[in-house]
Amino acid sequence: MGKVIDTLERISDLNRKLSDSEVDPTMWPQIIDSLPDGLIVINESGRIHLVNVQIELMFGYHRTKLVGEVVHKLLASDLEETHTKHLERFFASPSARPMNLAKHLSGRHSSGRMITVQISIGPLISEAGVFGLAIVRRISGG
Repeated sequence: MGKVIDTLERISDLNRKLSDSEVDPTMWPQIIDSLPDGLIVINESGRIHLVNVQIELMFGYHRTKLVGEVVHKLLASDLEETHTKHLERFFASPSARPMNLAKHLSGRHSSGRMITVQISIGPLISEAGVFGLAIVRRISGG
């Protein structure tokens, strides 16, 4: 789980550098796609705003099939109700945290196969509102 939190911290550092003009802003898409873990950005409704190439590879969807969709599309159907409550709590009090420390989560590949993932989520607070940045690491399956 430490590596997932480290990735969240790297994203935060990159965001600060971008705002301080230390990194050429045109590199931002390349930076996102170069992350070793999957990145999903969601809004308070749970709709996906952005994914990186690792998410495409992990779940078998092209990003055009994910952006605008509800993030539950990528989770086991039995997790939807619980996940909705977790998202509500996250957006009510946004802070970086791992999800479901007790066990790994089940993701749903586009083929329908289940994959085991670890997820950490952190807030992105901007003029456009609060977004959730989810870092996803595949553990096994699919």
